[in-house]
Amino acid sequence: MTPAMEAWLTDHVWSVEELVAAALAEAPAAPVASAAAPAEPKPPPSEPPPRPRRMLQPSLFGEPE
Repeated sequence: MTPAMEAWLTDHVWSVEELVAAALAEAPAAPVASAAAPAEPKPPPSEPPPRPRRMLQPSLFGEPE
């Protein structure tokens, strides 16, 4: 007994001729749409995100006038 027969998918062992004939007789199946639609890409932002500010020590650049 084959796994397909145990799963009640067929009632006999298929010959190579039967497999080839069945494969050639079937029309190609259309792809099945997945349950979840693909995610839409995010549009680019209208302006770039703000850059982080760095704190500078005034003593490194001299005293302000």
